[in-house]
Amino acid sequence: MFTIDKSWTAASIPIENEKLDAFYRELTREEKSSNVWQQRYSASVVAQGGGLVTRLRDSLFYVSGVAPSGANTYKAVHFPAELWYLPRCTFEESRQCLGFFGFPAEMDQSPGSKGVSNPAESMKRVRGFLERMAMARVLTMDGVSSTTVQYRLVKGAAFTRKEVLDVLNFNDVEFGASRERWERREYIKMFLAHQFFVLGAF
Repeated sequence: MFTIDKSWTAASIPIENEKLDAFYRELTREEKSSNVWQQRYSASVVAQGGGLVTRLRDSLFYVSGVAPSGANTYKAVHFPAELWYLPRCTFEESRQCLGFFGFPAEMDQSPGSKGVSNPAESMKRVRGFLERMAMARVLTMDGVSSTTVQYRLVKGAAFTRKEVLDVLNFNDVEFGASRERWERREYIKMFLAHQFFVLGAF
């Protein structure tokens, strides 16, 4: 049974017209790599109307100096992953939470930036795409960062090959996440085998 203790911090997530209660804690490297929390507790939390979300926090880059060529040099600050527990979180509420978690990020000048030029417009298209994927299904968000969001099928019709292709094509157009042909084949197999998908630049 899923429970929280003193290692969790209480928080609230603002959504349209209200706030969602939430709790979060940092994940150790071992917990992050093994995905132990999701494997053990996600199904029961979702069955009770809640959500269990792994948040990957992107590294923060800052200008540390100037190279002999005149270009800026950068250093990075790395942050631990977090696990967020939302006692109540419908699919629609999860879509409204995306901005709180920083998705989709705006493109900036940091090395390897994978942001978008207009986050507000991108968010509208992401929400619309998610709504189409959720038709006649129950989906749960179980992973998010500033550049990606992951949804998993809980109940309903299995994702089809065409729908998974639509996911990859959407990512190509919206996030510039073009892939080699062999990479696309691997993602298609993985998404279909485990019945989840990822939106964003990855």
